[in-house]
Amino acid sequence: MMTRFWAHTLGALVAAVALAASATPAQAGYTFTMDETLNNELIFNGQFGDRMLSTDGAYQIDFFWLTTSGHAHISLVGGSSGLAEANHNNSNGQPDFQGLRITRVDAGAFNLDAMTLNGEASIGNLTDFTTGAGTFALYTENTGTPGNPTSISFGGAFLNVNSIVLGDPGRAGGASFENYWDNIQLSQGDNINPTPAPAGIVLFGLGFAGMGLLRKFRKGKTAVV
Repeated sequence: MMTRFWAHTLGALVAAVALAASATPAQAGYTFTMDETLNNELIFNGQFGDRMLSTDGAYQIDFFWLTTSGHAHISLVGGSSGLAEANHNNSNGQPDFQGLRITRVDAGAFNLDAMTLNGEASIGNLTDFTTGAGTFALYTENTGTPGNPTSISFGGAFLNVNSIVLGDPGRAGGASFENYWDNIQLSQGDNINPTPAPAGIVLFGLGFAGMGLLRKFRKGKTAVV
């Protein structure tokens, strides 16, 4: 009786622990302060451009131009008030499109919660990497200054997205020549499939071993009876 009890307990306990450990822990939100390290590398549109990686390794920003290889134009504006992206853009019908594209490194879903902005920016989804076509909404915030943009909260506008583009105001009907954005607040979406972690796989194996021990015990007992 004692052997059966402990075999059953071992199998159930280890399997439960394995289930808890098998999913990758949810990552907390991250705010791009625009002073993260830049690396020049091959980005999403097949060109070499600047890439900014979040310090937790979860998110990346690609700075792009569509018709020519781009680079990030990160400016310290407003003295000591902070870093902001100075997007000197080609709006008002110009053929090029430039800005930045945000994704998760693991291609999972995330939320764009808030950011600070001075001027205008088209924010949305880029569907054609050649023409710059996509669905964009214009966000305007002209009450701040280049060194101290004012905050915009997006509510439920950009939940569970896999890519967000901040770019030329002209894509959504704006006409601002220069924009400054900063403090891009992101959080993990709620539709990411958890992936088994190595420790979880090992624990699952132990769980199956424990259940196998229980089955073996039951089989032996039946044979004796």
